[in-house]
This record gives sequence, structure tokens and C-alpha cells, in this order.
Amino acid sequence: MWVLWALLRGRDNPLRRATDRREAWVALGALLLLVVGAPAAGWAGGAVADDALQRSVRAQHEERHPVDAVVVGPAGRERFAGDPEGGVERAARTWVVASWEAPDGSPRTGKVATASRPGLPGSPVRIWTDAAGHPVPPPMDGSTARTHAVLG
Repeated sequence: MWVLWALLRGRDNPLRRATDRREAWVALGALLLLVVGAPAAGWAGGAVADDALQRSVRAQHEERHPVDAVVVGPAGRERFAGDPEGGVERAARTWVVASWEAPDGSPRTGKVATASRPGLPGSPVRIWTDAAGHPVPPPMDGSTARTHAVLG
């Protein structure tokens, strides 16, 4: 660092060339970009990503609705790879056959994933549906979105 400062000050050195001083200014500029520019760009990119993900979270919460369904029976064992939108709670999902009522009042039955431990047939279970009454993954929560933005 002291060498950079000496080059910038322009000490009287008979071996110093004109390009040495310009090279020192370029090195100082690069150092400032690394120290100030890179963190600022990372913060700005993270803020933009967080804003986009939070908008996505709000949209998911507007279009997905929790519904109380009734367990009809077990769906059997199924390997589930996970959903990046659902967060860590998706790994603990259990599949069951359930029946529920769609927003238009029509009865629905199908295989759904649930976070709660399903009981015997006839026991209630909470699922998420879209506006048409089809089962969908639960919406991403805000903290999961923020974690994705920070990691990004």
C-alpha cells in the first residue's frame, strides 16, 4: 500500500516512468471498486431479488387458499423430490387421498400432500387449493424468500 501511495505522490525518483503513476491510479481505482463497488452491487442485486421474491410471495398468497379437507384413505408411499418454492417444510409432507369442496361448491377428491400427520379416514386435514379448487403446493413464506435472495 505504501508503494502505491509513493507512486501516487510522485516522489522524485529518476527511475520512475510516467506510466508508473498512471498504473498506480488504475490500481487504486481497482482497489476502490473491490472495496466499495462489489459490496454495493451485491447489496443492490440482493435488494432487487428480494423485492421480486416478496412480490411472488404476495401473489402466491392471493391465489392459493387453505382448505379443510377430509381424509378418505392413505395414498401409499411416494418419493417426493421437493419444491424450491415451498421451503424446508415440503420435505415433511405426507400424501393422502382426501375430499374437499371447491370454491364453486363442487365436491373434489384426489391425492394431496399435507404437512399434518394424517389420521384415520374421516379426520380433517389442511390442504392448499387454487381458485379452481385444484390442490397446489403451499405458498412460499417471506422468510424463505428472503433467504433465497440473500443466498442469490
